[in-house]
Formats: sequence, structure tokens, C-alpha cells
Amino acid sequence: ATFVGNLPCADCAGIRYQLNLWPDGLFFLRTTYLEKPVAAGETDRFDEIGLWSFSADRRKLSLRGSRGARESFTVVRPDLLRKLDQKGRPIASELNYDLTRQKTVEPLEPRLLLRGLYSYYADAGRLKECFTGRTFPVATQQDNVALEDTYLKLQQEPGEWLLANLEGRIVRRPKMEGAGEQPVIVVERLIKIRPGETCETSMSTKELEQAY
Repeated sequence: ATFVGNLPCADCAGIRYQLNLWPDGLFFLRTTYLEKPVAAGETDRFDEIGLWSFSADRRKLSLRGSRGARESFTVVRPDLLRKLDQKGRPIASELNYDLTRQKTVEPLEPRLLLRGLYSYYADAGRLKECFTGRTFPVATQQDNVALEDTYLKLQQEPGEWLLANLEGRIVRRPKMEGAGEQPVIVVERLIKIRPGETCETSMSTKELEQAY
């Protein structure tokens, strides 16, 4: 399902939300700051992936994002979500805090920094994203060559999982087997492969930005 809405913004015309919810508990979120001046090298659009869940009574939808987002919504109707405050309480305002379900799922290809365990085996690359725990196939295009080459130089045994930082986007592609589509990672730039580290290894956002 795709939910869309323009929510209030303190210093711009509004924040446009596009929230895509997938049946396996994964979400894609894009927030765009409307009519906000953007300096060179900056952006007015932010993408995030994460996990969504319902409360026990299915009246509340909660999002836990990989960039640190913690947001929640009241399920007003199956086709309408209303944003709650940071403590999960209704927002007392006449402004719009609603996201409306669209008739069809609207395409959204999140572009973001990704951190996960990478493996290359039998001519296929896979990335197990650290925050969501989801494993994505890796497309053989753009900077994938650098990722494969660096991995093959650093691996100690075939198919082992090595921690990788990269810049990429998640796209929908036809499944290799069976009908339907699946999310696939397109590597736009390899940042670094870190042998000996795991998803549990502590790494601050500042360190990641420095690596970037």
C-alpha cells in the first residue's frame, strides 16, 4: 500500500510524505520539503527504509526507520492514517496530519546509505541489510563491479559474509524465479568493506559520514 499526504512544516510550504508498506513488515519512506531553499550540495528529499508494525488492537501503526525515525499513526480507516506526536498521542491542531491510501502502489526507489553483510557466491551478490535484517539481491550494474572485486580480494572463504558500507538505491525488479517482483539493491558507490566487523559492531553516524 502507498499512503501520501502533505504535512505541516515549520520553515517550508509543507512536508510531502510517501509511505510504501510491504506485506513482510518492510517500509519505504520519502519525505520532501516543499518550496524550501536548498544550498548547493544539499537536498530537500530524504529516503528511509525500516520496519512497520501494528499495535495489538491494530489501531496504531508504528515505524522504526534505519535513519533513526520513530513515527506512529492512528489507523482512522483502512485508507487513512493520522500522524501522532513523538509520544504517540493525538496532535491537537487544525492543520492536516493525514496520509491517504492511493488506489495503486506508487513506485518509490529509496536512495540512501546502506550498511549490511555482503556475500558473493555462484555469480550472485546478496546484501543482508543490518537494520531490517532483510536480504536483498544485488544488481550487476553501476558500481557493483567495485563491490565484487573488493569482496573477492578480502574474502577468506567462498561465500562468507563481509560487512559493507555503500551508497545505493532499492528498486523493484522481476524475480529470477516465479512470478512477481522483488526489491533489489543497485550499488551507486562502494564506500568500504570491513572484514572482521558485523552488524552489531558499534559505528556512529559521524564515523559513517567521515567514511562517506
